[in-house]
Amino acid sequence: MSVKIRMATSEQDVETAIELGRALHAESQFRDMPYNPDKLRALGTKVLSGNHGYLLILAERDGVATGFILAKLDRHFFSDALAMNVLVLYVEPVARNGLSAIKLLHVAKSVGKRSRVKSIYISSTVGFGDLRFDKFMKKIGCKRVGSNYSIEV
Repeated sequence: MSVKIRMATSEQDVETAIELGRALHAESQFRDMPYNPDKLRALGTKVLSGNHGYLLILAERDGVATGFILAKLDRHFFSDALAMNVLVLYVEPVARNGLSAIKLLHVAKSVGKRSRVKSIYISSTVGFGDLRFDKFMKKIGCKRVGSNYSIEV
């Protein structure tokens, strides 16, 4: 099984990410919140326009999408230095422990280098697999720079 990574280029790619996102949503701490595909389609329009700093990168195994990264290139709020924030890194359960996440992050890193970002920030806020995520991030050379917390209001 070969993993192919590519940038999203079409509305169909956005729809594919929306469906993968539906699976992520169902698995995550956010599952009690309504899932809004229309809001995501509007974001997809921004992604495809190329004018808003968003990236959508898809992973496919044997022609079937198995994961994606949604990232945003933007300046730090305190500096003109450019950074990349990975808003979503998701790989379907059947494709985990393979090469999809590594290859997705490799492409994100390549885009970051070309864009001259200073750092790429990757967070986990979905509420599952935190220990596995931490182990994986360290294994691929990431450094821990903080923690994520939430508080109910």
